[in-house]
Amino acid sequence: MAAMRGLSVAEIIALQNGTYEGVQLLGYYEKGDTPVPIIYSLSTALLEDNGGSIIET
Repeated sequence: MAAMRGLSVAEIIALQNGTYEGVQLLGYYEKGDTPVPIIYSLSTALLEDNGGSIIET
């Protein structure tokens, strides 16, 4: 999560213009520690960032 929060301006622009399809969070500790990939989606919910399932963008 820290790496996703630390994306550079250039990386964010590349995501916005389609250079990259997206980013993938592989888990909380190491690759393969969850049985299936975690898929995040945008929501219009006005909930507070909890650093896990709800992330302010």
